[in-house]
Amino acid sequence: MRGLVLAVLGALFALDLAAEAPHHAAPLTAEQIVSKNVAARGGLAAWRKIESMVWVGHMESADPNVPNLRFVLELERPNKTRFELASLARKTLRVFDGTHGWSVRPDRDGTLEAQPFTPQELRFAQDAEGIDGPLIDHQAKGIGVELAGVEEFEGHKAYRMHVRFVSGDVHDLWIDARSFLDLKYDRTSYTATGASGT
Repeated sequence: MRGLVLAVLGALFALDLAAEAPHHAAPLTAEQIVSKNVAARGGLAAWRKIESMVWVGHMESADPNVPNLRFVLELERPNKTRFELASLARKTLRVFDGTHGWSVRPDRDGTLEAQPFTPQELRFAQDAEGIDGPLIDHQAKGIGVELAGVEEFEGHKAYRMHVRFVSGDVHDLWIDARSFLDLKYDRTSYTATGASGT
C-alpha cells in the first residue's frame, strides 16, 4: 500500500512540475508576424484612412565628419514623396509624383539644379511602399515577406524579416517581438553617381 501511495504522490509531483514548466509557444510564421504588426500599428481599416504623412528623423552616415543626416519625408497616397536631406549647410531634395522623379542638389558653386531621376533612382522610388510601409497589403503589391530569424536588436528580441520587391531588391525589417512595431528598416539607396549605401 505504501508503494502505491508513493507512486501516486510521485505522479502528482511530476504533473505539478510539468504544469510549472514554461510552455514554449509554436514559432510564429511570417504572415502571423505581419498580421500582428498591422494590428499594432492601428489596424488595416484605420491605416487605410491615412492620406498623407510626414516623417522627421535622421539617417546614419558612414562619413565620420557627418555621422547623422537630418531628413524630412512627406508622403501622399498613392505613392508620392518629397524627401529633403540636410547635410551640414547643404540640402538635397528628391520629389516623386508616382511616375516621374527629380533631384535637386547643390552644385560645387552652391547653385541648385533639378535633374530627372536616374534609372536606379526611379526604380528605388517605384519600389517605395508609400504610406503603408512594406508589410500592409504586401501580397497585393507583389511584395514577398519571409522570416529570416530572431535576433537581439538594441536590447529587444526582434524578428528579422526579408522583404522582396517586384524589382528583385531585398530589404531587411526588424520587428519587436513584444510590441510588434518596427524597430529598424534597411534598404539600399543610390547616389546620383550610382554608388550604393544602406
